[in-house]
Amino acid sequence: MKYTTTVYGELLDIDGENLNVHLKLNNGDKIICRVNKKMAMELGKRLYMEVGLIGTVTEENSKIKEMKVTEISLYNPDKEKDPFALLRKAGAGKYFEKIDAIKYTQAIR
Repeated sequence: MKYTTTVYGELLDIDGENLNVHLKLNNGDKIICRVNKKMAMELGKRLYMEVGLIGTVTEENSKIKEMKVTEISLYNPDKEKDPFALLRKAGAGKYFEKIDAIKYTQAIR
């Protein structure tokens, strides 16, 4: 079965000759993803880091066998995770200075 999705995992290897990358998914599975030269060069800067890749996967027996990457996700696990902190940095701080994102989210649930 083929479908489009985004996968996340640790970038383990880049094969410049065959233009593919090896990714260890968050569930422990390892897959080979076909990329173009520009993507391989960009991903080279993120070796051994967690990345998000968007593309078409081929699945067999509920396991991803391969992936053709169409785009590198802007996903970065090291970025700020607090949405209110991001808004403060964007200049909307006066509206969110005294709001704790976790407490706010819990209160509206």
